[in-house]
Amino acid sequence: MIQRAKEGYYNGGRVLGYDSVNKHLVIYEEQAHIIRLIFDYAEQNLGYKAIVNCVNTMGYKTKRGNPFPFNTIKTILDNPIYIGKIRFNMYKN
Repeated sequence: MIQRAKEGYYNGGRVLGYDSVNKHLVIYEEQAHIIRLIFDYAEQNLGYKAIVNCVNTMGYKTKRGNPFPFNTIKTILDNPIYIGKIRFNMYKN
C-alpha cells in the first residue's frame, strides 16, 4: 500500500467529490460542486462554523447522507487530495 501511494494510486476510503473506479479516483460532479463551494467560502475568509451553516442551510449532505459537521469541513479543507496529492500512512507506530 505504501508503494501504491508513492506511485500516486489511491488506497481506499470515502472522499466527497470523488468516486473510486478501478482503484482510481474519478471526479463525481454531483458532489464536486459542494467541494468547490466549501473552498470558495474558505477563500472568502469564512470560518468553519460559518461554512457549516451555509452548506447545511442549502441542504447539502455528506457522502453518507448526513448534515455536515464542523470536523468534516476542517478535514475537507486540510485534505491534500483536493489539490491532486495522495496521502497515506500519515501516522507511523
